[in-house]
Parts: sequence; structure tokens; C-alpha cells
Amino acid sequence: MGVGLRVDHGDETRRQFGRLDLEWNQRYRRASGRFSLLTNTSVARFTSTIRAGATSVEAPYSAWFLLGGTDGFPGLNVRESIGDRAFGGTWLFGARVGIGADSPIGPIRLQYGLSTTGRRQWFARIGRWI
Repeated sequence: MGVGLRVDHGDETRRQFGRLDLEWNQRYRRASGRFSLLTNTSVARFTSTIRAGATSVEAPYSAWFLLGGTDGFPGLNVRESIGDRAFGGTWLFGARVGIGADSPIGPIRLQYGLSTTGRRQWFARIGRWI
């Protein structure tokens, strides 16, 4: 038994988009937030995104966070680290910059990222990964 709440501000195609998700049940608690800012120019569209999330220790594996979602986390391999247990409860920050395009076969990305662990990682993608 529990309660869930999702609050959206705008939609993902607008200049600003925000989402807050909260889940509280008799077994665990989970919260996540995301804010994206789109900047359109005559030659490109730039997207800046900030994500944050937390779960209680009792949360099942399926409720843990995949760092960076399906886009991976800057400086780490996709699916390399899940949840806070991989980092001893310390905060992890990262940034990635690169080029990309939305094509008929899905997104195309070539980006370079780094994280506060000191790792640096190229990120290349053609199409969607689930």
C-alpha cells in the first residue's frame, strides 16, 4: 500500500521541462527530479539537463537508479553503476558535451563526458537503447 505522485512542468518539446516523481509505500521511498532547458539557434538545438534521485535502503533492485538513465552517466560506461551502493553514498557529478541529431532511425550522439571520479569517457550512439 502506498502513494505515488508525478508533477510535470511543460512537455519535453518545450523550451523548459521539469518533472518530479515521488513514491512512498510501506516498503520503501523513492524520489527523482529532472529539469531540461532547450536552446534553439539557427544551426542547432542545445539541451541542458539536470537529474537527481534517491531511494531508501529497503528499495528493491528494480527501484534503484541507473545513473543517467538510458543515456548513461558522463564519464562512465552505460549501465556501469546502479544505485548509491556502487559509490559508498557519496555524491557523483558529471557533465557531457557533444553533437547530436534526431533522425528517422532515432537519436545520433557523439559526446565527451567527465565525472567527479576523474574518469573521462566518449559516448557514441545511433538509435535508441532500452
